[in-house]
Amino acid sequence: MEEFAGDQISERLMSGDLDMGISYRPAIPHGLRFEPLYNEELKLIVASNHPLAKRKRLRMVELNGQRMTLLSPHFSTRQMLDECFEAAGARPQIVAELNAISPMIELVRRTDLCSIVSENALANEPGVKAIPLESPTPVRTPGLLWPPQSERPAASRFMAEIIRDIVRQGIA
Repeated sequence: MEEFAGDQISERLMSGDLDMGISYRPAIPHGLRFEPLYNEELKLIVASNHPLAKRKRLRMVELNGQRMTLLSPHFSTRQMLDECFEAAGARPQIVAELNAISPMIELVRRTDLCSIVSENALANEPGVKAIPLESPTPVRTPGLLWPPQSERPAASRFMAEIIRDIVRQGIA
């Protein structure tokens, strides 16, 4: 197993260097087959003492001018969030762009910044509050990516079944 950015996964699947990938639904599938595993709602996260921490829900437009840390623009999740901001007419103040979720959560915990992540990424992080977003609600779909050819190696089929079982257990 190796970790790559979504675009690299797609490129390596198309070149035959990978038999299977796990990624979010690609914006441009390039003939790849995508098997969705589940949908996950992204939520605003703030420190427990942040002024927004008392909110039960937040509309995307209310993030206009908010100081935020987000993933770098080359991530598909960030591109989707930018589309949500545009649809809502919100222009947050992006103070820090990072390429990993853990340091984003730590920045939120220790500063007045907020961010948007999946609730799965939080794993009961102390000192951080997750707030549902709406209008629009950012949702992403992780799944299995397969190259266009129909023949799948036995090892890839076996690994895919393990992943599906883990997802079913987590949802049940």
